[in-house]
Amino acid sequence: MVVIEANSSSVAILDKLHGAGILFSDLLAADAGETAVVSVSYEARVALNFTSDSSRLTRVLRDLRVQGDSAALLDGVLQALHLLATRDPARRRIVLVIAESRDRSSKVKLPDLLRDNQLRNTAIYWLTYSTFLAPFTNKPKSVWDRMTEEEKEDPKRDPLGIQGKIKYPWPEEEEPLPPDMAPGSLFNIFTELGHKSDVDAANLLSRTTGGRTFSFLKQSGLEEAIHAVANEVHRQYIISFQPKLDAAGTFHTIRAEVRDRPDLHVRTRAGYWRIQ
Repeated sequence: MVVIEANSSSVAILDKLHGAGILFSDLLAADAGETAVVSVSYEARVALNFTSDSSRLTRVLRDLRVQGDSAALLDGVLQALHLLATRDPARRRIVLVIAESRDRSSKVKLPDLLRDNQLRNTAIYWLTYSTFLAPFTNKPKSVWDRMTEEEKEDPKRDPLGIQGKIKYPWPEEEEPLPPDMAPGSLFNIFTELGHKSDVDAANLLSRTTGGRTFSFLKQSGLEEAIHAVANEVHRQYIISFQPKLDAAGTFHTIRAEVRDRPDLHVRTRAGYWRIQ
């Protein structure tokens, strides 16, 4: 599952994701895997259900647009968990979140999400960024750049009937758009500083589930982070054990180490809740 923040603070990131479809499908999910996409702003929306078709995934990523000003990230993670619950339980479950690190407006509360039964068998990786700095890394965009594939293929804008063979912008569609954000905007600075007091959902959820958090700013940083997640996902071990019976609602921590190799560090999920 890929959960993507799609609000007014993430325009530059949405642009960077245009070519990431093949990385998600062919590198992260690999040959036997499937990928689905959830976009998040005021609410979580399923942008694409599970598919192994990289072209469909690429098209959806190219067509993602701003859906508002909010960031209900925890709702997006919960939606992703529910979608993963519909798949074969024998398959490895990964949630990759590409968003700022703090939630703004979710309906679900963090303690309830941490106790969700589906979280027990899912690893969450979080790729986060500065919503203030990200726009400075974006190249100027034109009207054509912001058009979806469906809009580019609309017969109404193609009176000569050749659009199906060649897609090209009309002169007016090459006009540059104003910057996504004026450099040095005090509003964005104060907005980001205001969220610093909120719980860091990225680090909390990734540590709890045995995943990791990566920070990026440029296109190359995003691609390197996806590569790092893919390398780790395909090199993991699955170890099972039979826990002792005790009272429901009890949290048990998990610690693992490699025998006779104190120099190696093992990263696992933080623990588990005794449900019943």
